Amino acid sequence: MDDEDFVGIFKTALHELSSTGVPQPMAHPRTLALAVLLGGVLIPTGPVEGRQADGEGEGGVSAFVEPTLQLTRVVDQARFMAGGFAGLQMTSVFRVGGGGFLLFNEVELPEGDPRMSFGYGGVLLGVGTPENGDGLSWSGGALLGAGTVRVRSPSFGAELGSNNVLVLEPRGEVVVPVEDALTLTLGAGYRLLSPVTGVPGVRTSDLHGFGISASIRLTHSP
Repeated sequence: MDDEDFVGIFKTALHELSSTGVPQPMAHPRTLALAVLLGGVLIPTGPVEGRQADGEGEGGVSAFVEPTLQLTRVVDQARFMAGGFAGLQMTSVFRVGGGGFLLFNEVELPEGDPRMSFGYGGVLLGVGTPENGDGLSWSGGALLGAGTVRVRSPSFGAELGSNNVLVLEPRGEVVVPVEDALTLTLGAGYRLLSPVTGVPGVRTSDLHGFGISASIRLTHSP
């Protein structure tokens, strides 16, 4: 697979993530997860020659994929969400792409039988200091998109309610170099949602929350 095919995969994923204002239930998080998994398999992990060390790579475009595990507050408890980011590094400090997360497990609501699921995805815009491989750097940005919260009854096998919401998640990361094309990122962010309505037992404040994350970022320059 050549570089044009690789970049095409991510352009297609980003187009689907941004093509509609509010997704159908769970459509965007699943699309993002597929893009991350494909990227993890397809992206080369060899050296990225002359990335930032000699300044030649500052104006180039490179692709990145970043599988991520997040620990965040949902319904008053710390819970894991899986997901990640993928996109293009446009310059040495600016990147654009898509991202999203999905709860590992359904949440049992305090009322008893109902179970809640939650996922979201959107467009990622980020900036940061150049990664030169010699020490720590930082990056920051925001994920802006939409998600779905859904409640169902396992006993009756019926959906009790669902709601599409807008999501904004500003975040910051410390980037730790591992190899030329591989970095470890440790991040933190805060998730904000538009009002949740029509979902029994779920308040908007149940889904607002601080989160910390760890991820591996793989980068490839054509």
